[in-house]
Amino acid sequence: MSRRRIGLWLLPAVVAGTALRLYLLPGQVAGGDELHSVRAALRLPLGSILITYLPADHCLPLTAFYRLLLEAGVELHEMHLRSPVLASGIALLIAAPLAAARRAGTPAAAVFAWLVATSPVLVLYSRIIRSYMPLTLLSSAAAWFFYRFVESGRWRHGALYALCGAAAVYVHLLAVPFVLAPFAFLAGRRLLAARGGPLAARRAALYRWLFAVEPPAESGRDRWRGALLLGAIGAGLAAFLIPARASLAALIAAKAATATPSWATAAGVLKLHGGSAELLPVLIFWALALRGAVVLHRRDPQGVVYALTLIGGQIAGLLLLRPTGMADPVICSRYLIVILPPVLLAVACGLTAPWRRSTGGGRLAVARLAPLVVLPFLVWRGPLLGERFYSGSFMHRNDVFAFHRPIPAGGPMPPVYGMLLRHRPAPIIEYPWPTSWRYGRVFPHYQQGHGRAVIVSPLSHALASDRLAFRNMVAPQPAAMRRSRAAFVVVHTRLEEEEIALERSQGRVASRRDRRQRQRALASSSRTARDFARRLRRLWGPPDLADAQRGIYVWDLERLRRELPPLEAGAVDGPGRR
Repeated sequence: MSRRRIGLWLLPAVVAGTALRLYLLPGQVAGGDELHSVRAALRLPLGSILITYLPADHCLPLTAFYRLLLEAGVELHEMHLRSPVLASGIALLIAAPLAAARRAGTPAAAVFAWLVATSPVLVLYSRIIRSYMPLTLLSSAAAWFFYRFVESGRWRHGALYALCGAAAVYVHLLAVPFVLAPFAFLAGRRLLAARGGPLAARRAALYRWLFAVEPPAESGRDRWRGALLLGAIGAGLAAFLIPARASLAALIAAKAATATPSWATAAGVLKLHGGSAELLPVLIFWALALRGAVVLHRRDPQGVVYALTLIGGQIAGLLLLRPTGMADPVICSRYLIVILPPVLLAVACGLTAPWRRSTGGGRLAVARLAPLVVLPFLVWRGPLLGERFYSGSFMHRNDVFAFHRPIPAGGPMPPVYGMLLRHRPAPIIEYPWPTSWRYGRVFPHYQQGHGRAVIVSPLSHALASDRLAFRNMVAPQPAAMRRSRAAFVVVHTRLEEEEIALERSQGRVASRRDRRQRQRALASSSRTARDFARRLRRLWGPPDLADAQRGIYVWDLERLRRELPPLEAGAVDGPGRR
């Protein structure tokens, strides 16, 4: 296929998918689990990072990359941290359709490219500082190269499988079931093709039904090739698992789950991977996936059996390993993200295959028109055009990823934010920022009302490092706030009470366990914020705006920059009023 033809069907989807992955990305606050790798890179030497698993789930290769940048003197900002993940998402967007074109044809590959470009799960996980998109890229590459090895017998493909598979597991341990599932495919195929025994006729019939060919004669060469490849991937895994065995054993013990997935978990995952919270688009998505699997089985029965083995292997592996949090649909969908590309390919084939009720040119017309109708419908009814995605500085919070359920409308924002609207549109600093997405929900809620860009200032001084140059996070220091691009700093001295008030206005009912966790997480926030407010009063004078009932105090940074003496280099507090 010429480069020009490839560009005609692939380039528009790549451009659209890249735009979605970059949309408002530089202005997004990094929070929650995104900061695990940052903290580890700041704290640990490179040698320890490469072989140490921690309960706070950080990706070892990504953390090592960040540490290398720090040691090279780079002041890390958010886009440095997101660049490897973003690159993985764009690489998958390019490579997966090109690989699919060889199997499913150009029309299906073109639709597949648009599905990858607009899949909410793939878009969102291409944006955050987590390992799931590199995991998806490497796992998909490993699966592809293994299948090419089965077909061609070339050791080049086998070596690439072992390399990508080991790297995928190094990126995230839960890639193990998916990476090793191809050997279950080989073993099952060999078992069905075995001759002799009381069930030989039934095995042969099942083989013919699955693979649409007669069972081949057993080959000793196939056995030792499979054994060598298993040894290669085993050696690759051992290369990094054995040096990390002590921390790995502790991690496995700490991450063992007590809850198991329920039917509600399964329904949530089907909605998330289907790309919508609504029943109709999800039913259409999975019906097309089923139809596409049937269509593909007619063209490439072995490939479909192989893909189903990968999907089943990942699901079975999760049920066996029971990692922590897998009862939550959002977390479970992360663990299953590696199966999404083959599912999307099946949907593409289901959309582009001719429909039997049409005849002649009508069949071709329906096959061409169906994607033009269904794809926009799936995007329209998905989250990418909703308010959660297209606005704000907190697009990576948990509520955005949990788009399978609605976000209840909360109460009005405090009046002080309405007063800020009288001033020119400029960013504001919110303090204190708990860094966990489970708390600090009031900040994105208030932003929906005031519409200003938000810069957060964390409670923890661990992120107040001079080796970081975050654009959307500022150290909890008066001088740093004055140096920032913000126009106001808003201090919340009763953050826990604000969180509870928002929870009640939204009709949320927190469990006793959640209330205890919130109290522990925010116990010191009010005291720390009150101390910080007193510190600002001493340096800057009384606040320009105040809501004493809610404990919210606002200082005008632009006024302070005009009235106070200039800051000296390295100052923490800076000069106060004379």
